[in-house]
Amino acid sequence: MDELADGVPPVPSWPGRGDNQSGAQQKHVKINFPCNFGESSLSYAAQRGHAAVVALLLAQEDVNVNIQSQNGSTPLLLASICGQEATVRLILTHKHVNVDTKNNLGASPLLHASQNGHRAVLDLFLAHKDVDVNSASVNGLTPLSVASTNGHETVVRSILAQEHVKINTKSKTGRSPLLCAAGEGHVAVVDLLLSQKDIDINNRDLEGDTLLFAASECGHEEVVRLLLAHKHIDVNCKNKFGEMPLSGAANNGHEVIISLQSL
Repeated sequence: MDELADGVPPVPSWPGRGDNQSGAQQKHVKINFPCNFGESSLSYAAQRGHAAVVALLLAQEDVNVNIQSQNGSTPLLLASICGQEATVRLILTHKHVNVDTKNNLGASPLLHASQNGHRAVLDLFLAHKDVDVNSASVNGLTPLSVASTNGHETVVRSILAQEHVKINTKSKTGRSPLLCAAGEGHVAVVDLLLSQKDIDINNRDLEGDTLLFAASECGHEEVVRLLLAHKHIDVNCKNKFGEMPLSGAANNGHEVIISLQSL
């Protein structure tokens, strides 16, 4: 998931900084002034969890709560990446906050919280009336798909509890959340997704690989057992190269999986 990662830049060195003045109280201070990487003071404070400073800045009439850096990151998005629950909570209370503003890669704050497994931050977003639980990046990745890929079971469980979540949304490579989890061997997440009544058990990616093929090829024995127990699984489904799940396991010497599919 490196294509979504936003590095947290170092705090800039401020020339002429003195201890005898309070920046937020100065008459002509520019509180939205972009520093290194185009980030504002609010962005720096939010991503580092400085709740008291964030509260001070948010109280300023002309603060831009949705200001974006060079890579499109807002203060809310940066705080979400870092799992800063306190500053995320404060920003979400601001009357002008846009909870779904995306960065240049199309990733929303909720997507980043899901990707990094920040359950407390995720729950704050899911409780917000304006959040889009299915917001997708330019690569077609959703909060559910990135959480599934990284094996964040509690995050996946929270997202699945949302009324309008789309469980079979595919990425640009054709992979659904279930296929992502199966390919990575995340047994608990696969089990959760399989329990959803509308789950697509035979989802294919752009190469024609199914989740059973992905799990078999990678040697994820427990995932293969779960998939084989599903009544709608297609064990003979071939990809674009004519390979079936059994051949994927055989090509990589996964003997236990070969025996499971040979019964």
